[in-house]
Amino acid sequence: MTTKGGAATTASSAAAPLIKTNGLQLDPKRCALIIQDLQNDVIMEGGAFADSGAPAHARAQHVVDNVRRLADAARARAVSSSSTSGSSSNPARQA
Repeated sequence: MTTKGGAATTASSAAAPLIKTNGLQLDPKRCALIIQDLQNDVIMEGGAFADSGAPAHARAQHVVDNVRRLADAARARAVSSSSTSGSSSNPARQA
């Protein structure tokens, strides 16, 4: 089976349900979850950015648990997801 534009589809492809909450409506087929840089240098004590207060802020905001919850919800709704990581620009860490 093909669509009008020629892209292949399967007969069993069902439309993903819209996600509606607090006046917001998301179509899982048209959105993605991007998880950016949960590196130890950012969220752990002793990391390159520990002096910035980032680890304490991450704990106070429950960053790891919230990202895990969002990733689980995205997977359950077949939302595309991607994670990225960067490298530390702290010269002390590059030694």
